Amino acid sequence: MAIRDRGVIVAGSVGLSLALLAGMAWWLAGGDAAPARARRGDAAAPVGIAAAGQDSARRDDAAPEPASAPRFILGREVPTTPPEIDDEAKAARDAYVALQASVVRDVAPQLEARRGALRQRCWTAELAAGLEQTSFKVSAGFDADGKQTELGVETPATAPGARDIGQCLREQQIELSATAPGQVVTIDLSLVLP
Repeated sequence: MAIRDRGVIVAGSVGLSLALLAGMAWWLAGGDAAPARARRGDAAAPVGIAAAGQDSARRDDAAPEPASAPRFILGREVPTTPPEIDDEAKAARDAYVALQASVVRDVAPQLEARRGALRQRCWTAELAAGLEQTSFKVSAGFDADGKQTELGVETPATAPGARDIGQCLREQQIELSATAPGQVVTIDLSLVLP
């Protein structure tokens, strides 16, 4: 008798589980027996995802969306043109660019004067094996008094073998200074080795 009761309990549990799963599926589908299918663009528009113009998985012959359709990133519309800046912002930008050029004129000769020592320390036979002339990007930041606050050396992507040389350059104490620019400024210089 006990075995028969167990069989009834197991069958009842399986049936109840299937009914529960079917009910959850019906509820998630919106409660309708046959949920209406949304058009292709309806579901995509609110979250900012649009169908690709050449989607290999798409089998219909629908025309791709026009290029003027707004783009969305994380639900926010991305402007198609850069924002307009006023005359004051343009003047500030131009003044900063002129300040950067002035600091570059101060600092570039200092970096060039250190190029020989940097080449001797970092452009060694084992590190530079197979490399030709390589240009490293040196980014330097200065405070309002012209004191160096940061220095970075970027290895060019076109010369992946130069990573070790770039690391060696980063380990060197390259001290640069600028005539007091009056505000914080960051510049980029080119260091060509050998």
